[in-house]
Amino acid sequence: MRGKPSWWDILVDDLDVAQRFYGAVFGWTFPISGPDFVVVFDGTEQVGQLYASSEPVAGRGIRMYFDTHDLDGILAKVASAGGIVTTERTAIAPEMGWYGEFTDPSGVTIGLHTRVPAK
Repeated sequence: MRGKPSWWDILVDDLDVAQRFYGAVFGWTFPISGPDFVVVFDGTEQVGQLYASSEPVAGRGIRMYFDTHDLDGILAKVASAGGIVTTERTAIAPEMGWYGEFTDPSGVTIGLHTRVPAK
């Protein structure tokens, strides 16, 4: 069984920008909100939240990797949604698969992981 995050917070500069970005990239929705957060729903369950923060990016302390079966497809959506791909599909090791990374509009680095070869 591969692990998946059970909960996480992504600290962002602007909740509206973050919702548009992550909604476009992952298809997430945000059914619950408060003055400084929105809960993330991945289509199956609540998995984390976007949290408005004025902390400098370097002090936010998050780097989360998400499993995906479509690494290249997700990376292809990043730029048009307002982010920057920082690491294209990169081999880790034959038994571990590939990863890629991007920064969101707030400058937070997010990683992706897959065991699915490129098409």
